[in-house]
Amino acid sequence: MKKQFTNFIFLNLALFIFISANIVLADEQEIVAQKLESFISETPSQSGAHCGFQDLVNLREHMNQFSPSVQGLVKSVLFETYPERQDSVRSPNGHFMLHFDRTGTHAVPPEDVLGNGIPDYIDSAGVYLDHVWDVEINQLGFKAPPDRLGNPVQIYPIYFTSFGYYGLTTWIEPDIANLPGVNYPSYIELHNDYEGSMFYSNGLDGLKVTCAHEFNHAIQLGYNFRIDDDLFMMEMTSTWLEDYVYNDVNDYVFYLDDLFRDLFRIGFTKDSGFYPYANSLFLRMIGKKYGPQIVPEIWDNIQTNKAFDAIGDVLQEYGSSFSESQNLYAGWLYFTGSRSIIDTYFDEGILYPELILDEGMDSF
Repeated sequence: MKKQFTNFIFLNLALFIFISANIVLADEQEIVAQKLESFISETPSQSGAHCGFQDLVNLREHMNQFSPSVQGLVKSVLFETYPERQDSVRSPNGHFMLHFDRTGTHAVPPEDVLGNGIPDYIDSAGVYLDHVWDVEINQLGFKAPPDRLGNPVQIYPIYFTSFGYYGLTTWIEPDIANLPGVNYPSYIELHNDYEGSMFYSNGLDGLKVTCAHEFNHAIQLGYNFRIDDDLFMMEMTSTWLEDYVYNDVNDYVFYLDDLFRDLFRIGFTKDSGFYPYANSLFLRMIGKKYGPQIVPEIWDNIQTNKAFDAIGDVLQEYGSSFSESQNLYAGWLYFTGSRSIIDTYFDEGILYPELILDEGMDSF
């Protein structure tokens, strides 16, 4: 199986359950290889594309359920090598190396209005990514992602891929075993055109918000990554940053139904489906109330505490508590849609669904 096929293919848990239940040991790797290639262009969700990081974490978390040979193949495909592309170019400020194809399945749109020999799509991506770096690292104070030696990365790798996700951040095994905490270098795959009904935001709008979302996943992998405990906060933060960095796009609004429908039935730390994307409204609330710096402060705390505890610890520094913030959150979620009061509650609350209270529930 050619590396250019396997490196960018995304795998979901259902695929591997099928493989582990039906595999013939003598032909195991060949069968897995065939399944991986057949999954190249699959759209993972009927309800719309999303970030692939959540699925990647679930796969890694269940790796011990697969035989050693399958584990070895998956690790070599997803966690040890980088994709191959035909061409590459540095972003204008030099923070990123953008790898892309001009022809074939993963080709980006060829238009070159600037006439500089680089597709306009790649020119735009370089500008967006440098802006994301400036906002998330220089302005908000997040740490730069680690490189393979555990140092702040100097040039971060980006690949453009035709697949069924907005984007995917994949972590790579580091070159040294003594990185502080559990920190990983990574690379990002962005969609090659963001066209089609599976995307809520098409074209350059989809590219903008995905740059902001995925780069923060790369940053998060340098904050003592815990698969079991922190995923909900990882998706909440990346989705919050989509709108913080590119407030004019509002892609996150399309994920809010899960939150408003299940608010009184689902726990705050749910880390599957669209729920943690929608729950980014919690960070919008505390960011508006205390200032956006509170979010990177929580991430600083996550280096030594689980995400849930880190939220509570930082809120205490602001004279609040997790339980108090939850009461406040319920009130903010009530004032959306036709009830929105933008000066007091969510700035874009008029775009949100309205909370339907259970019968007999008169107040929070």
